[in-house]
Amino acid sequence: MLLATDVTLNEIAAQVSAGIESDEKIPDLADALTRPVPRPFEYHDPPFWPPFKRQNMIPLPDALLEQYDSLRIRSFMGLFPEISRAWVTIDNRLILWDYESQSDLFMFEDQEQVILSVAIAKPMIGVFIDTVQYLLVVATPLEVFLLGITFSQTPDPDRPWKGGLVLYKTEMTTPSDDASITSIASTSIGRIFMGGSNGHLFELTYQAEEGWFTRKCQKVDHTSKLRYYLGPLWGGESDPIVGVTVDDCRNLLYSWTQAANVELLYLGEDGLQFHRIATLKYNDIFSSLKSSPLNFQATNFRIVALDSIFAEDSKHFQAVMTTSTGHRVFLGCWGNNHHPGGKPTCINTRYVLPPPSSTLSDKLQEGYDGALYSNGVWLASNCISDSTDLIICTSRDHSTLLSGANNYSEYFGVVENAGRTWSISEKRAFGFQNMSQALLNGSELVRQFVSPQRRFYVLTNLGVTELVKQRPVDVLLELIQEVVQIGNQTKLQSFFQSTGPIEGCAMCLAIVCRNAHLSIYTDDRTTTAALRYYHELGTPNGTSPAVAPPVIVVPQANRPFGYSGRVLGVLTYLQRVAKTLWKTTLAKQLPDGRFYPSPTPEECLEIQSQLQILGRALESTLMPSFVDSEVETSTVPQKTEFINAERGILTAIKNLVASLAQSLELWRILRDSGFGLIAQRLSSVDAEAILSLTFAEFSMRPNERASHLATALVRGLLEVGFSSDELKDRCPSIFSAEESILYEAHQMLSMAQSTMASENKAEFVADVVRLIKESPRPLTKEELRNISQELKNLGFGAVIVEICLWSARKVDPNNESLEWLKHGGDMRLKMIYHNRLEAYDAIVDLLRQDIASASDGDFMRLPSFQIVLRCDDVLLHFTVYEWLINSGYSHYLLLIQSKTLEMYLRSDSSPSKRLLLCQYLVRQKQYGDAAKILCDLAEIPRDDISLSRRLELLASALASLRSTQSGDGEAASMADEVNEKLEVANIQNQILQSLHSRIRQGTLDGVTMEEAQHLEILLDSSLYPISELYKRFAAPLRLHDNILQIFKVSGYHDVNTVRSIWEGVVQATRSEDALITRLQEAAQCTGGEEALAPLLPLSELFCETTWRRGYSLSFPYNAMTSLGLYRPVTIITAIANLLDRKSETQWRDNILSILKHSVQLGRPSLAKEDQLMIEKILNRLSNALRDARQLDTVKFIQTSLKAH
Repeated sequence: MLLATDVTLNEIAAQVSAGIESDEKIPDLADALTRPVPRPFEYHDPPFWPPFKRQNMIPLPDALLEQYDSLRIRSFMGLFPEISRAWVTIDNRLILWDYESQSDLFMFEDQEQVILSVAIAKPMIGVFIDTVQYLLVVATPLEVFLLGITFSQTPDPDRPWKGGLVLYKTEMTTPSDDASITSIASTSIGRIFMGGSNGHLFELTYQAEEGWFTRKCQKVDHTSKLRYYLGPLWGGESDPIVGVTVDDCRNLLYSWTQAANVELLYLGEDGLQFHRIATLKYNDIFSSLKSSPLNFQATNFRIVALDSIFAEDSKHFQAVMTTSTGHRVFLGCWGNNHHPGGKPTCINTRYVLPPPSSTLSDKLQEGYDGALYSNGVWLASNCISDSTDLIICTSRDHSTLLSGANNYSEYFGVVENAGRTWSISEKRAFGFQNMSQALLNGSELVRQFVSPQRRFYVLTNLGVTELVKQRPVDVLLELIQEVVQIGNQTKLQSFFQSTGPIEGCAMCLAIVCRNAHLSIYTDDRTTTAALRYYHELGTPNGTSPAVAPPVIVVPQANRPFGYSGRVLGVLTYLQRVAKTLWKTTLAKQLPDGRFYPSPTPEECLEIQSQLQILGRALESTLMPSFVDSEVETSTVPQKTEFINAERGILTAIKNLVASLAQSLELWRILRDSGFGLIAQRLSSVDAEAILSLTFAEFSMRPNERASHLATALVRGLLEVGFSSDELKDRCPSIFSAEESILYEAHQMLSMAQSTMASENKAEFVADVVRLIKESPRPLTKEELRNISQELKNLGFGAVIVEICLWSARKVDPNNESLEWLKHGGDMRLKMIYHNRLEAYDAIVDLLRQDIASASDGDFMRLPSFQIVLRCDDVLLHFTVYEWLINSGYSHYLLLIQSKTLEMYLRSDSSPSKRLLLCQYLVRQKQYGDAAKILCDLAEIPRDDISLSRRLELLASALASLRSTQSGDGEAASMADEVNEKLEVANIQNQILQSLHSRIRQGTLDGVTMEEAQHLEILLDSSLYPISELYKRFAAPLRLHDNILQIFKVSGYHDVNTVRSIWEGVVQATRSEDALITRLQEAAQCTGGEEALAPLLPLSELFCETTWRRGYSLSFPYNAMTSLGLYRPVTIITAIANLLDRKSETQWRDNILSILKHSVQLGRPSLAKEDQLMIEKILNRLSNALRDARQLDTVKFIQTSLKAH
């Protein structure tokens, strides 16, 4: 069995959201009209329910008709739906009449000229006093002037125009300059445009004061000067402008002429500019008419109306023009067929819709002479006699959306109306918008439960006819009443077949709930009948039309019935009643920072009322009337299961309805209690939430933001003195038992604060702890912080730890946070972990305050800290340790004796934690473990550990190992290993310093500057083995000294390689003296190892360098001596032995010359045995040489040696 708890509020809310999105997917008007289908368009004449109905005929008042008796020249009339007035001019008199109340006849005759045109306009801001709510623009043959409109006070503040109307002369007038004004239109910001009989378009500008070069009121001619002066040459006589239309949502202006030419103008993004865009010529329009779907038979036409199309209705069509032939010509103003915003680029025809003339051809006479298009509704007047007009009414057929039909279709009807039509308009809300968009967005099926019937007024010379647009629910209500009275259900069955069970059940439910927007009163017999049809139509496997497939998916298998139309009807009704509220944010913010609630009081009250009625219907009528009885009578187990499943769904819907209604009730309470003040006190997080959360999100409270905000608002109400008992009664789902417990706890703490006796304070605090532990849920972070602050002020810090630990256990009863900390996991575990950490915040705040007032010696003795250390909550210990480190108290950690500290430090591989762990281990005399961690840290490749820091770490590791007992063989072995690493690291550091020096001096050899800088970064961010230091750094950079160091450490002694390094040293220095110094520096890197400065190869190298560079003959001896490795006799012997390496005369001459000088230089340092050794060599040379000159040199050397 599927219980009520199996379907959550969030699941139902998701279905409502999906339903609202589906309702909003109305095909664009252009897409619906232009899609390629076999029948692109058709009209429907419903056989039983006319789409439009004459509601009332209001005759012109006798007092007005009496004025006609004095008519001498001209009379005009029209409608001002903004203020519910009809206007009539009789020569120089202007009469305004309230046709809704059929009273308040006002006449203005304080001027002498015949009135040609009248229009209503919104005043520009800052020009008139605030009581002037509208302006009348009055045009005569000689002047155009403005009148201010005010209303006397009325009991209904929402309908101020119901007060008495008063006109004021504004003294703002301008000459007409012989141009008769034929039409006037104004924008929502107060700009006034006028069409003239001379074909010119004017703008009436006005300001509060006269300017240096401008009058308070003047007429600006926007028509081209070229056309003005060359009019006859341009195109003969002028083409009078007969109409002007403003599109406020796109800032467009249309004017059309007597010859059926339409000009498009753009007023700029701010509505204050003026740009001529393009003109649509008569011939272009005529060509479009001729190519329309039905053959166009007329030989000419004229334009009788041009209306803008709401952007919500179509992105591709911007306006629709009605011709005298009854065709609707849809216009576009952007070349790419949709409205991208910004300046339009053109004006052209996009689609032509023919009139329903085939049905009416026998009645139509002279063609159409007036029309109105407004959000899918088209009304047009056609004169059939001198005393009668036909009003042709069409509206978009949204029922095709239910059937999935592709073709566009319209309902149409005909109303025969007495008199000649002067004006057609739709009833508007008080204001100056084209129409209240909240009432018009979406299809008629969607908005019929939240907006009243649309009403249209047709003004004739006999009076005002009120027409109402029949919505499907209006038709259903009348058909049910007809069944109740007569008993014939034929029409009703036909209606339900056209709507289907879901829409039918939703409309029946609206009647059962006596929806506030029903057109007529519903008595008990009607609602009872509607309830019966709701069940019959929505029952699966009944005699009613087949139930549509279910839209709700609940995890339960083997359900053959699907969800009934009853449940889906309830969801449909709910989503449409709540639509205007569902996506509305809770509040808005003014530029000065003040908050105000988004829904108006009227919206709150109306939607709340409908939700409450629906909730009561679900509770007392809908659920009991079919659930219990069907379960009892059902013999099919699966059907019983299905009905129980629907019980769960309906219960969840009922809870959702209650939650929405209580959210609205809270908003009403907030309004009455000072919403702005309460919102201003919210935290920044809550302030952001109140501006971004929708009512749906707030009502569901699916996340912490919404729940936290609800708590903050409730607390704000209680702080301003609102009764907690009343709040609990009116909003039980918001001010719940948990909130009540918290509120009581705060009250007890307040009483404890005012109590002097310490034992009484303790009793209050104990009661607070008991209360809090009775809460079914853990406290939030904010709640814990508030409670903790009060306890801290009372001096009960230890209780803070107790409450926080209880809340943490409540968050994580199975201790899953540690598992997530060790191994990770899904988002559920992560959320538990973070929520548990938040429970510790108040403890950390307590420690922060205590430590700030304690000395280092007192830290460990702090009661709050002792309580924390004594508890067995490992995660709390980790949290406190982390806070100590981040707050600069890491030195306190080393005072703590706890196994959890080592666990914490080992759980984090960051360098700072590793170093703390080493300090901890040293204090525990675990030197080997500390040294291993230091070594590991030194060898980790990290950019944030420099090479110098790595040397320090290795040195510390070595020192730690040497602190161990002398008999520890493992420590000694590890010390040797660390010492080797330190030696290699020192070489790496010397390579880095050499590279630094070369980069600074710009003396790079073998690499580019960019490559050198990259190598510099590598050397400073990791340790490298000795072989990589040679291959990757020292060799490419030709760092000869460092290479010698590497050879020394690695024990590498290859003679040829070593000689090549010394060759590099020699090649890098040109001066003889500088080279001697450089050789001394390089020799220091050999560590005194003769293998790294081989005697014979270097002697040969220095000799070759001497005669190649022209150095002094003493250079080889001095160079070898500078190495500090060999005695003079050894050097002289090595030079002498070079004679045997080559037999060339030149070679031997050079060597003997060098030997001669070397002996002279070394002779003072030779011992007697050294001389004897050299003499033996010289004797051997004498026997071996054959060249007389070379023998003479040897003899000279022998003689000089003996003389010494």
